[in-house]
Amino acid sequence: MATPATVLCLNAGPSTHEPPMNDLLARLESALFAPWPADRRPWLGRLRVFLRYVYALIRDLLTGDHNLRAMSLVYTTLLSVVPLVAFALSVLKGLGLHHDLVPLLAEMLRPLGDHATDLAQRLVAVVDRLQGRLIGTVGFAVLIFNSMAAIQKIEESFNHIWNVPRLRGAGRRIGEYLGVLIVGPVVIVTTFGVASGLASHSGSDWLREHTPLAPVLAVIHGAAPWGLTCLALAFLYAFVPNTTVRARVALTAGLVTGVVWVAAGFAFANLGAYSTRMMAVYASFAITLLTLTWLWLSWLILLLGCQLAFYLQNPRYLRTGRRLLVASPRLAERLALSTMIEAASAFQAGSAKPTLAGLAERFDVASGVLTPIVDCLERTGLLVETADGALVPGRAPGTIGLAAIVGAIRDGTDTEHTSLCEALTLDRADAASDGLEQAIEAHFADRTLLDLLDR
Repeated sequence: MATPATVLCLNAGPSTHEPPMNDLLARLESALFAPWPADRRPWLGRLRVFLRYVYALIRDLLTGDHNLRAMSLVYTTLLSVVPLVAFALSVLKGLGLHHDLVPLLAEMLRPLGDHATDLAQRLVAVVDRLQGRLIGTVGFAVLIFNSMAAIQKIEESFNHIWNVPRLRGAGRRIGEYLGVLIVGPVVIVTTFGVASGLASHSGSDWLREHTPLAPVLAVIHGAAPWGLTCLALAFLYAFVPNTTVRARVALTAGLVTGVVWVAAGFAFANLGAYSTRMMAVYASFAITLLTLTWLWLSWLILLLGCQLAFYLQNPRYLRTGRRLLVASPRLAERLALSTMIEAASAFQAGSAKPTLAGLAERFDVASGVLTPIVDCLERTGLLVETADGALVPGRAPGTIGLAAIVGAIRDGTDTEHTSLCEALTLDRADAASDGLEQAIEAHFADRTLLDLLDR
């Protein structure tokens, strides 16, 4: 029976010379991830699973690079906020919806307290003054480039969390990013506008005053903006990473992140209202510091929500966390053969071609584990990736020997280091290794990829 791809070959337990804190963390990790007896109380088991996610997220926050990436995204936000708002304003002006942009920005900056509306109005005023200069063809092209570069930076951070080393192809990137830039502002502003319109409609007022459902309607009215925020976050978690994210996973992560973001915004607003000492020391610069701090906190929460989505879809990585995951040599050979079979089968049948993200989902491994294997097959000409990300055989399946596939993987899938192929090894060791190579070649003699296809 084949070994399941989900088995992780972890190192042995902690060294006896570990510091006390590391020993404490090792004990906590062992308590959370050790096998759970079936006769224990079920609710304790569910609590233990919940604590695994909490432990993994806190561990990644303390030991990972989420904080650095959040600060990098704050810098990106400051550089791209004017181009993004200018592009959104250009799109919305054509539809007559640009007046709704200020309330939407103020809602996003609500944790800044009384400064939110003023900051939103100033931002839109700056963009409005720049509109005349950006109407030209060159200026508009620069505007689009800066906006797309900001989205690409977000995709890079999300891909890092999902262990996906590749960005979208250039063609997909341009088409999908432009789609988001054009359709996104219209959908968001329209949705918030419809929600506000329904809330202020006379029929809604009558229902609130004359039906016993008034408390329910009040709760719905208050929760509608946050519900839309959760849906927007779920869309980001499903769309931005260059991999397949299940809808249920994206919705769950979006809901949890939205709740945490709202709670953090409420706490931040109250803290800002009572931080009179900051206002006295920094004077007019206080709003700048508050804005930067809130942007950093927002991005940090957003990245942790993306990490939660990764763990929800890949719970087997809760224990390993951000450790570098690579396939064992045996698993790498099996994944290479499986990848070639899937690509050749689709090619022969004329059906939808597999993609790297789809194959990672199919084989139940992270994309980062499969990527170096696919790269190795591409370097040897056994596999070709098309412009739209589809994987097809490099030549006819009947001309691809199984020994060539296994040999390509045995020559190494590590692209991070320069491979050393020769050394002064012992003659007896060389003879034993040559015998193993001959046995492999004899086993795969005259067998091609075509022999493994369903015909």
